[in-house]
This record gives sequence, C-alpha cells and structure tokens, in this order.
Amino acid sequence: MSLAFGWALAFALVFARHGEAQSAPSPPGPVEPPAATAEPAPATASPAAAAETPAAALETPAVASAVEVPAGVRVLPTGGLDMEGAALLLSGQQGGLLPMAFFASPLGPAAGGVAAVVVIEVEGSALLTQQAADAPLYLDVCLYVLSGNPPAVTFSVLETLAIDVEQQRDALEAGGVQIVRRLTLPAGEHSLRALVRNRATRDLGLRVAPLVVPAFGDGEPVLLGPFFGAGAGPWLTVARGDAPVAWLAEPPAALPLVAVETPARLQLVASVALAAGTFEVELQREGKTVAKLPAAVRERTPVANGLELLTLGFDAASADAGVAELRVRGSGGATTPPAKVVLTRGSPPGSWPAVLGRSRTAAAGSSGRSGPPSAPPPRRLGRQGERLSRRYREALQQLAGDHPEAGGAAVTALEAEALAGRDIDPLELRDLERDVLAPLAAASPEALWPVIDLYVESHRRQLAARNSKVATHAQQMVQHLAELYAGAVAPAQRGLAAAPLLALVASLPPSGDTELRVLALTKAREYLPADAAVLLCVAVDAERHADYKGSVEALTALRKLAPQDLEIRLRLGVNQARLGARQQARTELGAALAAKGEPPPWWLPLAYQELGRLHLESGDAAAAEKVLRQGLARLPREEKLSLLLAEALTRRGQRAEAAEVLATIQPAPDDRGFDSARHRYIQLPDERLLQARADVAARAAAARPSLAAALAGRARAGASR
Repeated sequence: MSLAFGWALAFALVFARHGEAQSAPSPPGPVEPPAATAEPAPATASPAAAAETPAAALETPAVASAVEVPAGVRVLPTGGLDMEGAALLLSGQQGGLLPMAFFASPLGPAAGGVAAVVVIEVEGSALLTQQAADAPLYLDVCLYVLSGNPPAVTFSVLETLAIDVEQQRDALEAGGVQIVRRLTLPAGEHSLRALVRNRATRDLGLRVAPLVVPAFGDGEPVLLGPFFGAGAGPWLTVARGDAPVAWLAEPPAALPLVAVETPARLQLVASVALAAGTFEVELQREGKTVAKLPAAVRERTPVANGLELLTLGFDAASADAGVAELRVRGSGGATTPPAKVVLTRGSPPGSWPAVLGRSRTAAAGSSGRSGPPSAPPPRRLGRQGERLSRRYREALQQLAGDHPEAGGAAVTALEAEALAGRDIDPLELRDLERDVLAPLAAASPEALWPVIDLYVESHRRQLAARNSKVATHAQQMVQHLAELYAGAVAPAQRGLAAAPLLALVASLPPSGDTELRVLALTKAREYLPADAAVLLCVAVDAERHADYKGSVEALTALRKLAPQDLEIRLRLGVNQARLGARQQARTELGAALAAKGEPPPWWLPLAYQELGRLHLESGDAAAAEKVLRQGLARLPREEKLSLLLAEALTRRGQRAEAAEVLATIQPAPDDRGFDSARHRYIQLPDERLLQARADVAARAAAARPSLAAALAGRARAGASR
C-alpha cells in the first residue's frame, strides 16, 4: 500500500461524511444512537447513496426497486467511523463475534461500468444477545470497495440500520439480517471490505473478499455466479443501491443451503458461446476436491448483448453434509469464483444459522417463535474462551503484584499461543480480553494504566522481533484501552488518553505503519485539541504523506496557540507553496526571515532554501539571488544555498560568477546539531512522543494497586453470584 494511498484511505475512513469526503470536519468519535423518533433518511437524498458510484439503468428493465426497506427498519447515516473501526478496516483482518456471511459477484454490463451485487448476512441470535426488549437494535454497516493500483476507494457505505426488535423478532430469531447492495464498478480487480457492528455490545463481524470484474466486450468468455436464491427464508432483507439487478428475481443468498436429497438449482450469467456447452459443479473442502457433479441447463434467458442467464440443475446426493466450497466449471476452462455453501440432509431449516445450530428457533426445537429467553446467553467461546479468560485474569494479577514483568510475559505468551492456533481469531481474542478489562475500567479507570503500559511495550518489542500478529494485537489493544479509559473518566481527564497513542507512535519506524500513525495522531488530537506538540505531530505527519491541506489546517490552529513561533511560519509557507499558493508562501517565509528571535539552528537554512526556490519557480532569478546571498551572509558554509545561488546566477546569464560560487563550496560544519536541515524538518517532535511514553510508564507504576483492587473486587463479585 503506497504512503499517499494510506493517508487518503485513512482520511476517508476516519473523517469522511458521505458527500463531504474532501472536507475535514471535527475529529471522529463513536456516534450516539439516533433518537428513536428519528425519521428514516429519504431514499433519494441518502448520504450513503450520495457516496456510491452513480449508475444508469441497464438496457433490460429492472425488476428490483432501488430501495427495499421492510417495516420496522430505518436506514440512518452513521456519521463516520471511530478509530477502532477504521483501524480494523485498514488492517485487512477477518473474524469477530458476530457470525456473518459475505457474497459478491458482478452481474453484467451497465452504463458507466459493470453492475454488481453484494450480500451480507448477519446471524440474528447474536444480535439479540443482551438486547433490551423495548429498545431498537442499532446495527452499523460499513462497506468499502478498493480498486486500482495504487488502490482507491471507488464505493463506500456508512450507515446504521435501526430495527424495531419486537416488530421483527421472528425474522431475527430464525435467521437474521440480510443486507443487499447493488452498485456499479469499473472493470478490474477490487478488494471488498465489510464491517457490521452492534452498537449496544460493540460486537462486530469483519470480512474481506476479492472481486474480479470482467471487461465485457473484449472477447473473453464470461461465467459469473454462482447465484442461489434465498427462497422464502426468514431473513430480514434491506436492499439498496442504484445499479438494478434486472435478471435475478431475488437477491442471492450469501451462504446458501443445498439439500442433498433433492435436485438442486443455481443460476449463472454466461457468454452465449459458453451457454451452449457443458457444465460441472465441483465441491471442495480444505482445498481438496470431494465431488464433481454433472450439471444440466434447465432454462436459458437472454439478458444482455452476448449474455444469458442460465438455470442449472445438479444432484448432490453423493456429497456429505457440511460446509463446502462450490464452483462451476464450463467449457474451455471457464470457472466461476468459489462460493461457500451448506450441504444439508433431511428437511432443511430456512437459514444457515438454523442449520449450523446458531438460531434461537433451532435451539428451541421449533420452527415457530421461541420468544426471548429469560436470561440472555453469555457471550462465550466455549471452553477455549473460558480457559483463556482465566489465564488472562491470572496474568493481570501478576502484573498488579510484585512481579509485573512475569505478568506481562504471561499475557504475551497466552496471546502468541492463541494467535498461532485456529480455535480463535484476532478479533475474538481482542473482544475476550475486552470483556475482562471493561468491568475493571468501570470500577477504577486508573486500573487500566498497567495494562496500557504492558501493551505499549509489547508492541515495541514484538515489532522489533517482527512478530506481526502479536504486534498488531498489541497496538489494537492500546487503541481500545485509550478509548476505554477516555470513556470512563471525567471530561477534564480525557486528555490523559492521548499519552498511550503518542507512545504508540513513538515506537513506530520512520517508514511504514502509515495508517496506524495517522489514526493514532487523529485520536490524540481529539483528546488534546489544544496541545501544541500534538498539533505539530499531526501537521508534520500530514505533510510527510502529501496531505498539505491537512497540514495547513493543523498549523493554522497551532499558530493561534503560538503566534510568534518561527517554525510554524516556516511550515505554513512550505505547505502553502505545495498547495499552489506561492505568493502567500513567499509572504509567509519572507516575514518569518525578517522576524526577530532565535529560531532552531536547522530552521534558518531551510527557510532560505524554500524562499529561494519559490522565487526561482516563479521565474524571478534576481529575487532568488538576493535572498540566497542574504542567507549565505548568515550561513556562509551552507552548501545547498550555494548550489541554489549558482542556479540563480546561471539563469541570469552570469555563468562565470556561478562557477566561482561552486568553486568555493565547503562541507558544512559538524557542530550544527543536525545532519541535514531537510531531514530534521520531516521528523516528528520526538521529545513529546518520548515524554508520553515516560508518562504512561509512570502512571502504570503508580496504578498497580488500583489494578489489584479492581481485580479483587471482580473476584468477590463473581464469588457472590
């Protein structure tokens, strides 16, 4: 991922409000659930719809409306992602505690690109866990499509589904929520990233999937799908989008059920030449082919120039029940992408949660409404989860006692062991640890500091050891714990939550981890909006990643705090020049050089260099010569100023004088306190970052008794139950 793209994507994820992706509103944070009386966003003016790629109707009339929202459901703008959600999307991880299925496929040519469909299915029983009977269910939905090289966001959705639980309880208990998006994409390779989160519990599901969109009309055979109908299942379906699905009678299932006792059917979109050939359904498990089943064309319907919608029939009686990967092979080696299916025996229930034993209806042994349980089932990962939670609490007790180093080592060991196995994914481990820590924060926010310090140090060490899994987990825990602490303390103390994030930035290498640095500094600024050092960090980092507008914004806020600071004026001038405001930049730099005061030693040569270059770029070699001679009068051994002066003289036709200047260049002195003015200019203010790291360590040492007391209190509360 390129540096420029990393910043652009992080900017879009953290700051963007739909329709306002180029502006920089106030720093992001978790959005409170909309009021229960809020009206649904109009379909024609939906902020989410405004962000999608516009699409005209296909040649074939559409049979699906642009917006299908069932009763008891409102679609509301989310307002932006918090830091945790943005970091997860950037990480490319998959998993989470919300069981979730994901399917995407192109459909055919459309005006402006290629029509595609995306289907997300979220198991409903997990959404109802800990859900108050009289409160709406708020479900945040984020979908991003990354396209091209370097990647760019070509489609985005940030919205919240507000669901009346009592009105839709039957569908939620028997199946869940099905989110369908119809969109238009350019041909090429894309990466789809979907995140769904329950606002009340913060449980989430995260999926990443590749999507290859063919260029129709280039002569290559096309085989799209496979599409399985969702049937009359219990899903609560919310379908939106502008690209019509003209030839699918209903949205396809994300994780379809295939009953092996009866003939099965699926649909494909195929080139006419392929439609006349033969087809075979291939089933795989763990990368090994377990069945090859002949498929016959039952129906053929022309849908667009050179394309047909095929309905295939096949018999899966020889296949074993369970989850499998299915692909369809056609003539000449054409193959659909693999799609997951659930093979069932006996009379299949109406949804994959029921088949896999996840729905409350299945657990109750009834196809009807089971009603809310008297006590919501606890969120568990079985014996593995209980064992890890117990070990984690025991390690925290060591951390709080006389052997904090042993406690830290125990936490790292159990995390490395868990992340190396297959029984738990990184998101589940993070949520498991979060469930242990959240009650401690409620009892005593100060109890979090030893744990924060543990993860800051773990991130540094694991990064140095190139243990990416544990390092990634540690940095995510630092982010989460900072947010947990900020939410547990009084507003006047929220600024302390910036220290862990700045300490995290201090441990990052100068190159790489661009997205993490952006997110951490953004959140630190939210906690400390008027901290000069934080604003300087934001400005420097934004400029390093070519976000000159963001840098100017931070520097303008910084100048209000320190109007006489010469470094701020230098940086403002440089960034204004990058934005094309050269006259403004020349004025800023000229005034800074004329100001009284003692600037840092690296500042002066850079200020003269930048102002001299601006004059040269404007074609005023005489003004450049004047500025550069003034600079050399103050800094006679600054070789870069001599080189620029030689260039200015050459442009004025004074080649002999330019040669004389070059002949007098001497190496810069070694006692300046910096090796290169330019190198020093792009460095973050290490003093502030290192101070933050020291602050975290000091608070951790002082707060170990608070952690011990909080753990003891939780143990007593558990024993009393």
